Amino acid sequence: VFRIESSAGTVDLNRTRVIVNGDAAYTNGTIGSLWFTNSTITNWALGNGYKFSMALPDPWASESVITVEVFSALVGGPPDQLHETWTFRTEDVEAPVIEEAFATTQFDLRVTYSDDVTQDDTGASALDPTNYQITLVSGAPAVTPHVESVSAISGTTVLVHFDRAMTRNAVYRVEVTNVTDTASNVIAAPENKAAFVGYACPTPEERDFTYLDMLPKIAVD
Repeated sequence: VFRIESSAGTVDLNRTRVIVNGDAAYTNGTIGSLWFTNSTITNWALGNGYKFSMALPDPWASESVITVEVFSALVGGPPDQLHETWTFRTEDVEAPVIEEAFATTQFDLRVTYSDDVTQDDTGASALDPTNYQITLVSGAPAVTPHVESVSAISGTTVLVHFDRAMTRNAVYRVEVTNVTDTASNVIAAPENKAAFVGYACPTPEERDFTYLDMLPKIAVD
């Protein structure tokens, strides 16, 4: 929403252009096709100016940078005598999601979020161990560890430390609640869960063997 007005005369809508991120939102008396349904233009400032309320059918993505450029003129005045450009950033309204959960040791799980998350001493912190729940999905019998502590790796990544070793190759699920990103958006289902496999030391291909192959062969008459 913005206004075009002047104390020197009346704004000429037929010589007014509004360009938003390179798209013609208004051109010399006509609202652009993408903007037509949700945009209005009304008189302002005792008839000398106009109020523009411009909106697309679908909102911009969170934290988009939007540039608006306006060219206008007064009735009887030279073209483009009024020219303004400004930029704004849309609000972040998207909740964080878990992008990856990966076991790095028998006791540690690396969790990566889509956004920078809160990392303080509040209940919304990604460093609060009580915000993490581990469940066994498959591979029983297997140990189900509990979260003992969480430490920061970066703004988007934390290291979750368990109280006991996870079972090799068992499939687990981590579920996160209460955690917010730095714009106070709260993580929510179903994007708050991720499966991971219990840590197992990598085995080089050349070391793949079975005990039976190592036993001496016995000839039987």
